Amino acid sequence: SYAVVNSTTTTLVYGSAELEGKNSTDSVYLKNPELGLASFPFLAITKQTGISSTFDGILGLARAGSDYDNGPLFVEQARAAGQLTAETVSFYMDKASGTNYADFGPW
Repeated sequence: SYAVVNSTTTTLVYGSAELEGKNSTDSVYLKNPELGLASFPFLAITKQTGISSTFDGILGLARAGSDYDNGPLFVEQARAAGQLTAETVSFYMDKASGTNYADFGPW
């Protein structure tokens, strides 16, 4: 259930991109009900520059301590909720076959 937490505009910079929005929360489930957060904090974007208009969003999947660690991280929050035993995520992307997936955990 989406909710605006703070009506003050927040600005984040990701490389050459600049995002403005409102601090919000929503239910985020990657595998319902095993892996999800009922109230995940994120920035609801109201204005963006430097990112393609077809880009959907950033869901806290940056590496902790990286230049792009500007908000809450999904794996940190899932571990704190007892849904993961380690703050890890790995991605597999194969353009030729179109096979893509993300593994969270270990469980």
